[in-house]
Amino acid sequence: MKNLLRKIAVSSVILGMAVIALPALALTADELQAQINALLAQVSALQSQLTVLQGQAPAGSYEVPSGFIFAKNLSSGMSDPDVVNLKKVLDKEVTDHAAWTGTEVFGAKVKAAVVKFQQKYNIGRATGFVGSLTRAKLNALLAGTVTPVTPVTPVTPVTPVTPVSAGLTVALSADTPAAATIVADSDAGQGAQAQIPAAKLKFTNGDASDVKVTTLVFKRTGISADADVSQAYLYDGDTLLAEYNTFTNTLLTFTNSAGLFTVSAGQSKDVTLKFDLTNETASGKTIKFSLESATAVTSNASAVNGTFPVVGNIMSTAAAADVGRLTVANVSGPGASVDPQTGLEVYNFSLAGADQKLEVRKLKFTNIGSTDADDLANFMLYDGGAKIAEVAAAASDKTLTFDLTASPLVIEKGITKQMHLKADIVGGTNRTFQFTVQNMTDIVAYDTQYGIFIKPNSDNSWTPLTCTPASTINVGRLTMTRNSASPSGSVALNGTNVVVAKFDIKATGEDVKITALKARLYGTIVTDGLYQGKIYFDGSQKGSTVNLNSTGTDIAAGDTTFSFGNTFIIPADGATHNLQIMADIKKADGT
Repeated sequence: MKNLLRKIAVSSVILGMAVIALPALALTADELQAQINALLAQVSALQSQLTVLQGQAPAGSYEVPSGFIFAKNLSSGMSDPDVVNLKKVLDKEVTDHAAWTGTEVFGAKVKAAVVKFQQKYNIGRATGFVGSLTRAKLNALLAGTVTPVTPVTPVTPVTPVTPVSAGLTVALSADTPAAATIVADSDAGQGAQAQIPAAKLKFTNGDASDVKVTTLVFKRTGISADADVSQAYLYDGDTLLAEYNTFTNTLLTFTNSAGLFTVSAGQSKDVTLKFDLTNETASGKTIKFSLESATAVTSNASAVNGTFPVVGNIMSTAAAADVGRLTVANVSGPGASVDPQTGLEVYNFSLAGADQKLEVRKLKFTNIGSTDADDLANFMLYDGGAKIAEVAAAASDKTLTFDLTASPLVIEKGITKQMHLKADIVGGTNRTFQFTVQNMTDIVAYDTQYGIFIKPNSDNSWTPLTCTPASTINVGRLTMTRNSASPSGSVALNGTNVVVAKFDIKATGEDVKITALKARLYGTIVTDGLYQGKIYFDGSQKGSTVNLNSTGTDIAAGDTTFSFGNTFIIPADGATHNLQIMADIKKADGT
């Protein structure tokens, strides 16, 4: 009761303060409701803070050690202290899992619960393997266990809101590009400036529902011709929205019945018109673009408003004989068929610079093969033998983008870079992959001398660069190598459960089932053999205990077969697993 009175008292004080802070203005019903909502949020925050101060655990607490993060992959069959904390999180997030103990063993019940956790949060393919994506979600949940309480500040007076006209209002953005000089190379076929920002437009939605813009028609004016523009685009920041559909009789049209872009109810969106200059465009020309009237904008808005024409600034052309050039070419691919493996070179290509020092700021690739987006992973971009960037996974449309803006790939003039795209093949048996640079905009190159973006391959149009042939992924692959810590030297007579050999084993492409394994033993013990031979996989015994045969030389008579049926499966989880052969150091008859 005392705590309840304290909560009521705190709430009352805050409400009292908030009432005093309200400005003496004539407020609308919506503005009054906004004030009420703000006060209720403050009261809720103070109540949460009071709960924490009184020592009550916040909802969603996972009872893991403070500061703990999941820093390594976890998989079925392994034993690790992190599994204990994994179970604590799963206890909260997966309420219908099978009962387990608090041990460090990642058993079948834990794997089943991880699958449900991955399905709950739509984390890739729900395999039960705790990899980078699953760990990221687990750590995000832990980071959000206790939410700091934002200090309560007095309610400030409501600033009168400038009414927004119903419908879609179009205007130049405050930071629309200024008038500038744009450059083409005066030599035949040697390129021109690309990605030139012509106008930045602000679209403001005054309707109560989202507005979809389906068509924009810009008019070109100035001392120029339509042929002086080789390509045009719409961008939302650095995101390409659309390429133009037609450009005739000074009218540049973008149209898409599904929508060029959408402006949320009550919100604004900035959209930039960019264009590429045609090769060998003469100096002294001028180009500008405008939306001449409301009819130049087609949308589902109740009306289109603005002060028309909405006009961008003038771009004036100049010519130079040494505009930077970037030539991109296919080199090779991995071949018509490949085994599942890690670090495979899936696309080799070259980047050659000329005339000026260049910066490559973005490279985008598309897999046009039949594999799923997650059949290849851990993409790495190499400049020769040096890794310069990596992307963990492809997007759902099977594209991957290396954004090098913060640390561009520099290509001095006259230098050719041999580039390699590498990836791990983690699935996709009997399917194909084939990488391509689909569009001119997939490569962003910058001339550092003139301070302009340039067209790759200096073409007015673009032909996709596709690695050939398409590569088919073979069936799953199992690799096994002697572990560097495999024992050697003397062993103690009559020792039990002694590790006599240790191997690294890894499955790629798909899970691999081992139905039987032969261990060969030979040496001076001749035909007596060793007692109680066992096979252990990641710390757990597989199959039955069998006395080991032996022979004096390396022949089949020294083979002992261990049979596993359907119980021994190596997961294609990208991890290297441990396999050990153990035995008692005494003769097979137990003496």
